[in-house]
Amino acid sequence: MTSVETQSTPVTQDGLSRWSSFIDGAFIDSTVGETFAVFEAATGLELAKVVVADTATVDRAVLSSRRAFDTDWRHRSPRERADLLRRVGERLKANAPELAELEA
Repeated sequence: MTSVETQSTPVTQDGLSRWSSFIDGAFIDSTVGETFAVFEAATGLELAKVVVADTATVDRAVLSSRRAFDTDWRHRSPRERADLLRRVGERLKANAPELAELEA
């Protein structure tokens, strides 16, 4: 599986996080070239820009997922899968403040 640890979130000129699709271990922009703003509900403060995913980007993500399943995931034992899912949970917990900010 691809490690996410080396990836960083790009930042816009105005200092906001800029999120795009994460496919095959890299942030991928769509060909649409559009973004939408994410706002904090309580204050209206703009928190981040998110790149709009076009059909080609979604298709690429689906193919990547299928390839990962066919070549890696389905060949792992239940114990290996559980270990990987626990690691994902740990990473989610470690990044909870940033994820909560994005979800708010």
